Amino acid sequence: MSHGRDLARILSTATVCPRGHDRVRDDGEENKDCVECPPGMFWSQDTNECLFCEPGFYQDQPGQSSCKPCPANSSEPPVLSPHIEQQCQP
Repeated sequence: MSHGRDLARILSTATVCPRGHDRVRDDGEENKDCVECPPGMFWSQDTNECLFCEPGFYQDQPGQSSCKPCPANSSEPPVLSPHIEQQCQP
């Protein structure tokens, strides 16, 4: 059986992304590249992936490990967006 060799080959080619980056499929291909978490998302240390900011928070910079609280007197829209003016509306 070649299952062990196949698994070893897959594991040896697996990409481990640096902090603030995540693997993203390139047009559905099995090859994955590491890219920075885009604005509107943050890199989760718990799950090792990019996640959207929670309601009431935003992130306007790529590759960050947390989101910023919306400014006072603003509210969050029900739409996820990389732009603070769309993430936190007055």
